[in-house]
Amino acid sequence: REGFDKEDIRRILESGDADELRELSKYFYRFRGTYSRPIQYYATLLDYSYIVLPHYNVAVKPKKLKQQYAETCEYIRNLHLDKVLPQINNIILTEGVYYGLLIESEDRKKASFYRLPAKYCRTRFLDENAIPVLELNLSYFDTVVSNDVERMKVLKLFPEFVQKAYKKKKVDWVEIPISAGGIAFFFNEDKT
Repeated sequence: REGFDKEDIRRILESGDADELRELSKYFYRFRGTYSRPIQYYATLLDYSYIVLPHYNVAVKPKKLKQQYAETCEYIRNLHLDKVLPQINNIILTEGVYYGLLIESEDRKKASFYRLPAKYCRTRFLDENAIPVLELNLSYFDTVVSNDVERMKVLKLFPEFVQKAYKKKKVDWVEIPISAGGIAFFFNEDKT
């Protein structure tokens, strides 16, 4: 979109439409330094340091504790949290929400974040730990790529139950719990 006039801004703010609010915020972020600078500041305020603490039964110490500890540290280091989390925070502060998946490599030694478009995601439920459960609209796969070969490549990035749900086409939405890598971060309480 090229721009917003005062009447557009007033209408969008009064309507509260989440998609239009996102577009308005992204527009101001792109073209107004007085809007983008505080967002960049708050998105990068934390340094995202972490501490890895092993948990095990002291009576039965694991045989490969040092190796497991080193592998865990390497896994977390390869996530590049110091670079990725400020980007995610920037998206949350600009758009109000971040939906994504944590995709692991086949050998489970590396992982990366895969951002999902907000218009294909929602969350209506909390899991047993009060964490929002990500829901993905399966029509995403029909719109993200136009041919079947590429669609299957994209589908393979997702957990197997998402692939099966898409192939069966019995439901429009599929739940992706945090245990399967679903991520939903919100800036405000109403989850728009």
